[in-house]
Amino acid sequence: MNWDDLRFALTVADSGSLASAARDLRWSVSTAMRRLDQIELELNTRLFDRRRNGYIPTEAGELLLDEARTFAPRIDEIERRLQGRDLSLKGTIRFTTTVTAVPYLLANTLARFSALHPDIVVKLSESSELLEIGGRQADVALRFVNEPPEHWVGREIGAVRYRAYSAAGDGKRRKRADIADLFAGHSWIDFSSSENRCSRWVRRNVPGENIKFRVDTFSSMLSLLRAGAGVGLLPTYVGDGDAGLVPMSASIDELTNKAWLLTHPELRRTARVQAFIAVVAKDTSRLLARSSSAAPRSDERDGLPSPRKRGEGKFPSPILSP
Repeated sequence: MNWDDLRFALTVADSGSLASAARDLRWSVSTAMRRLDQIELELNTRLFDRRRNGYIPTEAGELLLDEARTFAPRIDEIERRLQGRDLSLKGTIRFTTTVTAVPYLLANTLARFSALHPDIVVKLSESSELLEIGGRQADVALRFVNEPPEHWVGREIGAVRYRAYSAAGDGKRRKRADIADLFAGHSWIDFSSSENRCSRWVRRNVPGENIKFRVDTFSSMLSLLRAGAGVGLLPTYVGDGDAGLVPMSASIDELTNKAWLLTHPELRRTARVQAFIAVVAKDTSRLLARSSSAAPRSDERDGLPSPRKRGEGKFPSPILSP
């Protein structure tokens, strides 16, 4: 027997008749009758005497109702507190995303969110794996995939595009190359993991002897690119804002991914989750739109990569007015 059954029995007793209880619950009388019959069958006990003047609790019914009335206020209080917690802008949000998203897309946005909602703590997990929302490993996820898992809900907030990049100001570099020319004519830097989609693309297209470095971390990829060690793939929201790099290709369509902000169906109406998604979606979609449609830089228009001053070409801060 569950609390809903007890609540129903209390409604019948308080209203004095099955018809009144059904009306209060917005049920049909037949539905209410089947529910009461099922409860009594499960308990193997008659709870109410059916009389012409109404439903009168039996001795067993009185015992059950007395106990139910004792803890009913406590149950109602717990429900109100839980509902209030979901409606309040307090608590913790477990947020998972990729290792590049926080430093290149989210840092200013997360700072802005914290200033707007100081009673919400954001617990970050940076991983290429999609953590399990159902097990409460994560409440919200920013993921770059074309098709999110079916048991998540959310919104598509933009597209992530990729280009080939190399060091800015390297005298050996020529004007932006056709992608086919990059395969044979340059040294490449690749990720070691075969699970990385960019790595799979490189291995399909670049001769093995031209891959001079295989790295495990994103920071190593960036360091080697800036040092002029070769050509490598980066998302445009990283590479286009880096003064130490120049693009060596247009965006590569087959590597384009959708950006999704996701949560669990049961959490999407929680106030703190709604507030978090609203801020992150607004800021991140603007940054992704800028990186996807940014006009060619001056050093690309004339075809000659040249050094830029530190900070030149970086995207404006994503801090937006509330």
